[in-house]
Amino acid sequence: MPNTTSTAKSSASETTANEARTRDLESDIQRLRDDITQLTAHLKQTGDNSLARAKDAAREQARSIEKDLEERVREKPLHALAMAAGAGFFLAMMFRR
Repeated sequence: MPNTTSTAKSSASETTANEARTRDLESDIQRLRDDITQLTAHLKQTGDNSLARAKDAAREQARSIEKDLEERVREKPLHALAMAAGAGFFLAMMFRR
């Protein structure tokens, strides 16, 4: 017959070991949560920065196109007028149907 004292001590030490593993696991999970929170914040900031750079680049491109268009209209106003009239006529024909 096994010794009940040694069985009780063994059971108590297993319980203590299980509790320690549980605490370690909970600590690891909390660190993972914190890391995920930081990573999410970092990704959001990176996305916001990328979006801001893309918006700035698009605005600059639009300004450049606008300046080029203004310059061409000033250089050749009759040509620009004829192009606008042609585009208007083409759109009118398309929407008439």
